[in-house]
Amino acid sequence: MNFLKKNWISFVIALIFIGFLCMVYVIRQQNLYEKNPGLIPPRNNYDVKIELNDQEKAKLEEELKKYDDLIQNFVPATGQQEVDLWDGNKGMIEPISKPDAQRFYGKATALEKLGRYTEAIKTLNEVFEHYEESATARNSLWLLYSKVGEHKYAIMNFQKIIDTFGDPIFQYYERIIRTYLIIWDGEQAWQRYIKYEKAWGKRNEELMSLIKAAKLQTK
Repeated sequence: MNFLKKNWISFVIALIFIGFLCMVYVIRQQNLYEKNPGLIPPRNNYDVKIELNDQEKAKLEEELKKYDDLIQNFVPATGQQEVDLWDGNKGMIEPISKPDAQRFYGKATALEKLGRYTEAIKTLNEVFEHYEESATARNSLWLLYSKVGEHKYAIMNFQKIIDTFGDPIFQYYERIIRTYLIIWDGEQAWQRYIKYEKAWGKRNEELMSLIKAAKLQTK
């Protein structure tokens, strides 16, 4: 107690400094997640129990092990490699320096079918370590996050597709509109609908009605 009395100013300064560091860390993490929402780790345990017979479960476990082994045992090649070209000549190609993304998708699919959604999300996150702009991984994360009720993260991943690859076809807008409608965000749904109708070239009365109801709900 005497120590605290004598050094209370230093103690308070230390607490303020620690609080400042924590705030900086949170802000940096948030900025990182906004830049690349695929990096967001699962916030909860999303696993569910799926009824499978022994044969079905064994088959999926076998698939999971196959893809997991392919990922874990991948060894990046070095130096250019010589290959035979279609005309009989020799050519040089760049070595395979990162694992095929299909290995991650295969593993994530097996995990999802086993009800292990949390690990499936983690596996899809790993894709971005090798393929930063993977639209397939983001679309898969959108589906998984939607399935587990994390619509905010679903939207973040789908919006990243739009931001990265430009205005997509109108069906893409419809997906993100319907995700916003699930969380009753009528204003954001309406903003996407404007672009949706422009891309499609005609009105969607069903979506218009749903967006109107969402707007009324939030008033």
